[in-house]
Amino acid sequence: MDRFCKVLALAGSGSDGEALAALRRARAMLADGGLSFTDIAARLNRSNDKQNAADKARADLASLIWEYSQKDKTVRGLQQRIAELQAALARKDRELDGVRRELAELSEARRRDRHQAAADAFRPLDPAPSRPSEPNRQPQARRPGRGRRGSREKPIPGQLELALW
Repeated sequence: MDRFCKVLALAGSGSDGEALAALRRARAMLADGGLSFTDIAARLNRSNDKQNAADKARADLASLIWEYSQKDKTVRGLQQRIAELQAALARKDRELDGVRRELAELSEARRRDRHQAAADAFRPLDPAPSRPSEPNRQPQARRPGRGRRGSREKPIPGQLELALW
């Protein structure tokens, strides 16, 4: 192979006769090996094809890496957006819990008001005769369940009947 390369190098000579003789000698050397210049050209072409395929594979790989990085950025952005939406949802859930508590309190107050109104409806129309006032009498402590309208005190079971009279 080394000798063949030297002969081909002589084919590039400035002397036409020398270059022609070198090409003829190279053709004879190839014929001795069962080859021709056509076979050499085909092998060089396949080698070029392999190089082109490798270059194409490198370009495809670079393109895939770029696409991956773009999609990775998109995924990270979407993950961040999901986290933001989950935080907003948690805030809204807390707000909704507060509204539900307020609604329960209002409903309870309304229920107490209805019970008080029902109790007031059953009081006798004529007030009971008043007792003579006692000058040094201490005011009695309020009984639970007899608070002002809308108070948060809950009557003790059985006490509502006492409060009616």
